[in-house]
Amino acid sequence: MTEKVIVITTDNEISIRDLEVKNDSMLEALQQIVGGYIETVRPIRLRGDLLMIVNEEGLLQNLPVNEVGSYLYGIDLHGNPIVGNIAIVDRGYRNGEPDLVGLSPMLAEEILRKFMYTFPILKGATQDDQKPQ
Repeated sequence: MTEKVIVITTDNEISIRDLEVKNDSMLEALQQIVGGYIETVRPIRLRGDLLMIVNEEGLLQNLPVNEVGSYLYGIDLHGNPIVGNIAIVDRGYRNGEPDLVGLSPMLAEEILRKFMYTFPILKGATQDDQKPQ
């Protein structure tokens, strides 16, 4: 089974990715995207139940700043940047328990279009970059 997430890289590439759900979890696929342990962040500029997944040790690893992720998180208000690649996921339920879940295809497309319009620095990733993880 796969679920959709939005990925924004530090190179300002945005894509919709199909992540493989293994053992009822997207953990492994999300760790691959961010390059390590994940941390869930509630950005002030994302609506509803949307969350950002970031590298928990990104600052310690001196990962590059993610400009879009930092803006979504509110760097201009508190000064704390987001570094490394990010994934945007939804809050939901898996097996009756609260969990991170993928985006509906319609929501993923809506976010992609909105972000491409709102953030002119973003460029769409190539088709090869959108293969399932």
